[in-house]
Amino acid sequence: MFNKTIDDLTFEDIEWLVQNNVTEDQRLEYKREVWGGSEANKKEMLKDIVSMANRYGGYIIIGIAEGDKGEAVNLNNIPDAEARKDEILSSLFANTQPRLQSVKIRIISRDETTIMVVSVPNSFKKPHMITFSGINQFWVRHDRQKMPMSIDEIQESIINTIDITKNMDLFFDKRKKEIKSRLDIKPFIVIGASPVAIGGEIIDIADTQLRELLKKAPNIRGGGVNFEFNYSQPHPSYYGLTIRDTNDYKEMNLYRNGYLEGQIDLTTMLEDDLIRDETAPMKKQPIIRNWIIMEAIFSFTKQLKQIYSHIGYNGQIYIYCDFYNIKNFGIRKFQEDASISLMLNLARWTKDDLEIGPLVFTDIDEVTIAKTLGDRIWQSFGFEYEPYFKDGVFTLK
Repeated sequence: MFNKTIDDLTFEDIEWLVQNNVTEDQRLEYKREVWGGSEANKKEMLKDIVSMANRYGGYIIIGIAEGDKGEAVNLNNIPDAEARKDEILSSLFANTQPRLQSVKIRIISRDETTIMVVSVPNSFKKPHMITFSGINQFWVRHDRQKMPMSIDEIQESIINTIDITKNMDLFFDKRKKEIKSRLDIKPFIVIGASPVAIGGEIIDIADTQLRELLKKAPNIRGGGVNFEFNYSQPHPSYYGLTIRDTNDYKEMNLYRNGYLEGQIDLTTMLEDDLIRDETAPMKKQPIIRNWIIMEAIFSFTKQLKQIYSHIGYNGQIYIYCDFYNIKNFGIRKFQEDASISLMLNLARWTKDDLEIGPLVFTDIDEVTIAKTLGDRIWQSFGFEYEPYFKDGVFTLK
């Protein structure tokens, strides 16, 4: 409907639907008022949202009255929108299996009119079953209507979900082999992310604004490690767009199917362990500066959110983070500026490569994704958690 994520929608976007009498369809539904609090109304709400999630996802806009043909005709104010928002999300969480957790609700107001926009994902975990008050049914949307799923539709949905997982794994495996074939013995960190249900082309490589976004990653701190390219320009490639730093130590690729990938050569970002340690050989061995790991990951996830927001994708994603050619490389448990003895809190990786993921995220939250990847990395080295995110804030300054 919109080439925007729900976070970027404006009141003018909602008005546009009314001004142009846009009609409901498979992925768009209007409600003049929010669902009531009775048991029957709660069932109706669950059917409306779950049926859309079990098809292709879409938007339910509460506060638009429709005509006889389903066209948007006027706006209607929704009182107590914040309270109703919490009720809807709580009910979805409690009364669906698998739990439908990635629904978003945005409240948009202007003057004395408040509208609620419900963003329903094209769920990776479908089919979802409604478990409220003895229903225990699967519902699906057909055009503007919703109805119980047939046995064939349930089976087809399950098979499609399995196929999505297989296709994603095959795509990532193929890409990783391509990367490794040209890295030689250099140590690299590679981060890749893709929309779930990777398929057709969703990236316009001629989009000049998109190219500028690919070049200019959101800033974390001056002089840090990030995916910003000051002296290079994105250019077309066989798969989509690519950009490399002038000294080739970092690279970013954006495929036409929405796959985003960042690579950083760690060769110049290491230090040697000069401390004699009974658990390590009596020679210099490299340590990956741990702030580089987390800053690179956070820069990538911020860039991911920026690019996907531009193309209007706010669905579920697959993401991985791999380290290549790092046998006997170490990382530290704590921040490198911590007062605790750094060399005594060091662990080493004993294999050639370290692969984290792929993991599935229902929401493109750059902090949550970066923190989760960081924790997995530190836990692989035997530590509890990565040391740079505290209460949702990146502490490296």
